[in-house]
Amino acid sequence: MKRITSLSLRVVGAMVAAAIVVVGMPTPPASAAPLDHVTITAGTPSQVEGNSGTTSVSFTIAYTGNPNPFSIDWATADGTATAGSDYVAASGTVTFSGLGSDRTKTATVLINGDTTAEPNETFTVTISKSSPLPNVVIDTPTATQTIADDDSSASFAVGDVTAAEGNAGSSTFSFAVTKTGSTGFTTSVDFATANGTATVGDGDYASASGTLSFLPGDTSKSVDVTVYGDTKHEADETFTVNLSGAVNSTITDSQGIGTITNDDQVPDVSIDDQVVAEGNSPDTTTMTFNVSLSNPSDQTITVDYTTTDGTATTADGDYVATSGTLTFDPGQTTKTVNVTVNGDNTHESDESLTLDLSNATNANIFDNSGLGTITNDDPIPDVSIDDQSIAEGDTGTSTLTFNVTLSHASSDTVTVDYTTNNGTATVADGDYDAASGTVTFDPGQTTQTVDVTINGDTTHEADETFTVDLSNASNAGIADGSGLGTIQDDDAAPTISIADASVTEGDVGDTTLSFDVTLSVASPGVVTVDYTTNNGTATVADGDYDAGASTLTFGAGETTKTVDVTVHGDATYEADEHFTLDLFNASGATIADDSGTGTITNDDAAPTFAIDDVSLAEGNTGLTSLTFTVTKSGPTELGSSVHFATGGGTATAGVDYTVNSGTLSFGANATSKTVTVLVHGDTTFEPNETLHVVLSSPSGGTISDATGVGTITNDDRQPTTLTLRRRVTPRLVIGRGLLEPASAGFKVRVALFRFVDGKWRRLRAKTVTVTALKDRDGDGKPDASYRATFKRPVSHGRFRLRARFVGTPTQLPAQRRRIFRL
Repeated sequence: MKRITSLSLRVVGAMVAAAIVVVGMPTPPASAAPLDHVTITAGTPSQVEGNSGTTSVSFTIAYTGNPNPFSIDWATADGTATAGSDYVAASGTVTFSGLGSDRTKTATVLINGDTTAEPNETFTVTISKSSPLPNVVIDTPTATQTIADDDSSASFAVGDVTAAEGNAGSSTFSFAVTKTGSTGFTTSVDFATANGTATVGDGDYASASGTLSFLPGDTSKSVDVTVYGDTKHEADETFTVNLSGAVNSTITDSQGIGTITNDDQVPDVSIDDQVVAEGNSPDTTTMTFNVSLSNPSDQTITVDYTTTDGTATTADGDYVATSGTLTFDPGQTTKTVNVTVNGDNTHESDESLTLDLSNATNANIFDNSGLGTITNDDPIPDVSIDDQSIAEGDTGTSTLTFNVTLSHASSDTVTVDYTTNNGTATVADGDYDAASGTVTFDPGQTTQTVDVTINGDTTHEADETFTVDLSNASNAGIADGSGLGTIQDDDAAPTISIADASVTEGDVGDTTLSFDVTLSVASPGVVTVDYTTNNGTATVADGDYDAGASTLTFGAGETTKTVDVTVHGDATYEADEHFTLDLFNASGATIADDSGTGTITNDDAAPTFAIDDVSLAEGNTGLTSLTFTVTKSGPTELGSSVHFATGGGTATAGVDYTVNSGTLSFGANATSKTVTVLVHGDTTFEPNETLHVVLSSPSGGTISDATGVGTITNDDRQPTTLTLRRRVTPRLVIGRGLLEPASAGFKVRVALFRFVDGKWRRLRAKTVTVTALKDRDGDGKPDASYRATFKRPVSHGRFRLRARFVGTPTQLPAQRRRIFRL
């Protein structure tokens, strides 16, 4: 055992020496005693504090080295933990006996439990030598103990608020925000309102947001929200106050509900009364009833309405019946109902009707009937009698009816007396029969008649008159009290009239145009009237007719005479022409129609329009004029016109030529006009192209040839294609190919060159005639083959074959080359 212990001590001594080196202690003299190394460690580096009482934590003080007796002092010191509140301050001394097994000691410290949320806290225990001990080294003088917080953090909750909205102004909803749980921190939480059925946009409340800060000892704050009163009947409405963004805390109830309770009654529906003047027929007037709610509602409200007769009735046409349903959208409080009132001209009492409400939904009816009063605006009527006239007739009697009228209808009975009075017509001369009496208008009537008997005769005389006079009107005034009756004489004196006449002029010679002159009735005496011809569009100077003048005489009993006028024919197209035969100086009669129109109708054909065909080489550049001639054929005295427009053909408008259109106007003597179309020159080979100038819409003529064809002839040479292939044999160099387009007898010149001293030098050349003419590629253009052979040069180097077609007046030249080596 002693040997083992001695060995262990030697090992420990070696370790101590090493430790001294590590910690930087001076190396003791070889004769010094071995060192003792002391350390202190926390038994549990982190200890949960608990909610109450104390919890002990242990620190281990240990040493290594010789088994020597010595003492070590220890003591606690604050870190973030505070002695007295977080732990119990302690200190002491541990003594090592020096025995081999007495190597560790324990220092115990009490930790105080609490329920306050706070950060983890620390304190330390430090060891020191209780007396100078030269052979003791403290390697770790301090141990740190962590007091782990085991208390939950504070939490926030927001309460609900319910209150009536009020009718006006604003009120405050105070939401209580409470903090639960003790904490050593300053905490905060954000809040913000949010719409529910109550909205900021509808003016229910004012939005609010912000942050509430709580000191460690604060437990409650409030969020105030302004709520606005109204008078609208509506369901209870809600909005919320929402918590978020808690700092050093949590949220257990994040939403407070604000309930705005409705304190407004279900609305009442009422209708007002209306008064309107009826107006006059046929006009109408609108009577507008106002239907209103006592207060607004957030519900849709409906109510039925219908008109009901009073003293005003639809049967009498006083107004137009109406019915239907009014719909108040949420928030609306006023609607109108229009009733059409028919105007009349009847004097009457004021009349009334009602507009009645029923079947209200989501509302009560407070006043269900609106009285509509139609006020009379028609004065007491006036009585008037009109004037009348009648032809007397030759025998017997006839009735002359006078109209007696009221200015407008009346609801009263109206009467008026009447009597006839002589004028130039008299009862004594038997012109008419006297009459008198009373005219009665029943309510609503506006027209009555008075009849007077007229006696006929055969005496030619002046018109005669008498009156029908009104008097003693009741329930009316008299506006026109005398009606004039005129007895028209119908025993007429004869009148003279002349009829119109017409004749076709003919192409040559003369034609007779006969006018009939007539008396309205036969005369017992002689009647005469003078006549003369007068120019119109037909004139004597132009040879259209021969002038005439004389006197016609009607013998007793004669009623018809004829006047003949000679008309001259022609072959000129012209409008129908007119002259007049005029009457004057009648004797024994009056002239009823003094002028007869004589019409000379044209029978000559209208002129014809024709357009010619033209052609023009297009040219290579610029514009060239293609001029068409439009010819008018046939004599005429009238101006004429014809419309023209380019279009059609194979040429393209805007590319090959410039579009042109217009109207050609021909005077009476003009026989031709020109139309110019500008042709665009180009250098493109193409087929000849055509364009059309089309005549249309003639005036004063017809079209015999409507289309002029313009041919744009191609003047550009056709491109030519030449191919070249070479073949080399031991003895020959062969050049062959195709020429397109080609004709019999075309020639191709083929030459062989050699490249010497930087230049091509011709060795040989041949002109060959093409053969085998046909359309090999099916493009409609004939092609032909050619072949030229040359003796193969003996020298080596670069060589070139060239084939050349010199071209023709209608085809462009072409050539091809091919370089090769020998």
